[in-house]
Amino acid sequence: MPNKYLQSLMVINKSKNLNWKSKLKSKILSLVTWFLWGYLISFIINHYDSIFFSPILDSLYFHEIIGIMVLIAFILIIIAIIWSYITVRRRKK
Repeated sequence: MPNKYLQSLMVINKSKNLNWKSKLKSKILSLVTWFLWGYLISFIINHYDSIFFSPILDSLYFHEIIGIMVLIAFILIIIAIIWSYITVRRRKK
């Protein structure tokens, strides 16, 4: 196949030539996303005291829950690294 033909099939080159439906969907999704970010920020501003200074879950505050989430994410990363070492050793045998 000629090189020009393969380039014409690439998605990168077609992004500039999208039809109006795809452009409209992209714009609508972008607007909805920005609206949700704005709503989230305004919600946090309006309910700042109840989010950050009162217990959310039983007697746990927001910063404690975030700390637990970071710890769990760190443990999952360590488990994934260990698992990758185990599977690489099995493939080499």
